[in-house]
Amino acid sequence: MAKTDHTEKLLDYMIELNHNQDLLDKHNADPGGTAKAYGLSPGDVHMISKGQYDEIKARLEAHQVAKVEFIITFHSED
Repeated sequence: MAKTDHTEKLLDYMIELNHNQDLLDKHNADPGGTAKAYGLSPGDVHMISKGQYDEIKARLEAHQVAKVEFIITFHSED
C-alpha cells in the first residue's frame, strides 16, 4: 500500500518529535496546536489532540511504515 501525503506528513512529524527538542516541548505543552501548526490534516490533529496513539500506530502500520513501535512508544507513555 502506498503512503498518502497525509501519512508522510504524520510520519515526518512523529520522527521530528524524536529529533527536535523545541518541537517536542511545544508538542508536550499543546499537542493539537503544535500538530496543526506543523501542517497536519484535521484528522491527524484530532488523533494527536486526543492522544490516540494506538490509532496513529495502526495507520502508519497499514501504510507499511517501519519502526512505528519506536516512534509511538516514545510519545505515548503515561
